[in-house]
Amino acid sequence: MESDIKSEIVGIFTKYKHSKDIEFVEENFLDFLIANPSDKGAFRNSFKGLRKYNHFIDEVQLKFGICFSIKDRETNFSLENFTLRVIQLMNSKRSSLKSLRNQMKQPFELNVFLIINLIGISIIAVLWGNKVIATVVVFLLIAINLKLAHFYHKEYSYQKRLKSRILNG
Repeated sequence: MESDIKSEIVGIFTKYKHSKDIEFVEENFLDFLIANPSDKGAFRNSFKGLRKYNHFIDEVQLKFGICFSIKDRETNFSLENFTLRVIQLMNSKRSSLKSLRNQMKQPFELNVFLIINLIGISIIAVLWGNKVIATVVVFLLIAINLKLAHFYHKEYSYQKRLKSRILNG
């Protein structure tokens, strides 16, 4: 069972690995999400590395019906330890549900939304004399608001799918 789970994890990992041709070191396999990893945990120092890592973790969670805790997400697992943690979480729905509940408690970042809109409205008020620039800022503000709403909806939908997967196996 452990080897099957490990090979499924490697299959998912391969989709997000920087270079499909280069073999990765199992001890610090997550670092191979980026090109030329310099040291352990190097993927965390790059936006692209973090984005790939989050996609990888999200896919693993959905595949196995588990939810990693925040502490798990901050741990630099070896492939072996990562596999063991997945198996451990598969055997403990309660732990996964608790981690998911903690993540779902995080509210929509209303303060970010309000600050961006306040800054945008202030800029519009200052530039109101120049209708073209003010109009551009209005459309930019609308685009930012739509992007924030899309991000929130995407995260909320993912959490609902994950909860269903954990509960229903």
